[in-house]
Amino acid sequence: EQVTSDSDLIELLPIPTIAINSAGIGHVDSELDIDGICRRIYLYAGLGDAHWPALGLALYQNYLEVQADLPFDTDQSAPAGSGWLRKTPFLIPFSGPPGHIPRYSYIDVLNGKVGAEELAGKIALVGATAVGMGDAISTPVSGHHQRMPGVELNANVTAALLASKFIHEAPI
Repeated sequence: EQVTSDSDLIELLPIPTIAINSAGIGHVDSELDIDGICRRIYLYAGLGDAHWPALGLALYQNYLEVQADLPFDTDQSAPAGSGWLRKTPFLIPFSGPPGHIPRYSYIDVLNGKVGAEELAGKIALVGATAVGMGDAISTPVSGHHQRMPGVELNANVTAALLASKFIHEAPI
């Protein structure tokens, strides 16, 4: 997103080299509840129309080479507009507290310090996990003021979709 001089929002794609060579593009927008805790994301969001899949959904679709076949309605209509729009809320079934999903240093992977057998058959997400990077989110599984890096939140979404783990809200 970019704000122009007349305050209109516009969507910008990654630079052409990245966009052309990408298997897909997704959003990483997360929702915070009134208590500041992230319990859900929206599977689709976008400017003026919720057309971008969430990163976890894009990875799921690409990994299985299919469109999402999820046990709930993914076509929940969202009104067209000029702002950032979201549709299809997804409650995240976290697999554990921050750090529960294995992490490897990017430089260690590049330098061969992480064996191929440790990465075989896995989906690798690259992102910042260092405290102070600004991409840390409070979640229901973040005890003792330990926030979860955004990349790990997205890994939880991807893992849940691949394992067909879903949380459904009970009707009020």
